[in-house]
Amino acid sequence: MFDIGTIEMVILAIVALLVVGPKDLPKLMRSVSQFIGKIRGLAGEFKSTMNELADEVDRETDPFREERDAEGITPNMSPEDITAHIMGNKETADEAADQFAAGESQPDLSSEIDETVSKEDTKGSGND
Repeated sequence: MFDIGTIEMVILAIVALLVVGPKDLPKLMRSVSQFIGKIRGLAGEFKSTMNELADEVDRETDPFREERDAEGITPNMSPEDITAHIMGNKETADEAADQFAAGESQPDLSSEIDETVSKEDTKGSGND
């Protein structure tokens, strides 16, 4: 953090020992470490607050954020990736529209649902 080397630490320790004395040096070191801990805590809180503020500003100022999220586009995608993603979704939508226009409906799942329900009924009757 302060880029203090071994020699500087030794010099600081000798100066602290001479100024404070050996009796009060542990108290001083404890106070200094508590102060550093509080400063780190404040710095972390400040950083998280700034990140939250930046996220809020991004949400409020980006008019296309909801559309990108709904489309599944992420900020790290290249323009080519975005184009391929959108065209893939367009092809899927076109196929669904063609099937609907041709009168094809979604597959009938009622028989599968009936089978599932009957299996659950047989499991339930065996537990009584």
